[in-house]
Amino acid sequence: MNSWIFEFIVLMTVIAHNIIITMTFSQNFASNSIDDSYPYFLGFYTIEMFIKISALGYIFPLGSYMRDFWNTLDFSLIFSSHLSYIVNSNQAVIILKYFRILVALKIISKYLEQQHE
Repeated sequence: MNSWIFEFIVLMTVIAHNIIITMTFSQNFASNSIDDSYPYFLGFYTIEMFIKISALGYIFPLGSYMRDFWNTLDFSLIFSSHLSYIVNSNQAVIILKYFRILVALKIISKYLEQQHE
């Protein structure tokens, strides 16, 4: 699989997730079915993280997963989300969902970096 296909799939998932998060701000769309979608997105982000770690390395090689700020942010959000599910803290899950919007900033930043190359 080419890297651009993987990045495109991740991009589309992030966009879909951000649309759903934005819809939850509205009282008209806030429903249990939207809130129930978060574990699926969390599963996707977890799989994405493991794929990137296996491809890039975890810490030691240059260019490894944890040497990139955005990947470190992703790791922190994923780990915190799983932890909040373990302790069954719905309030923490809600807060972490909104931090996922920061992933959109990652996409914009990477796009701007590619434009300057």
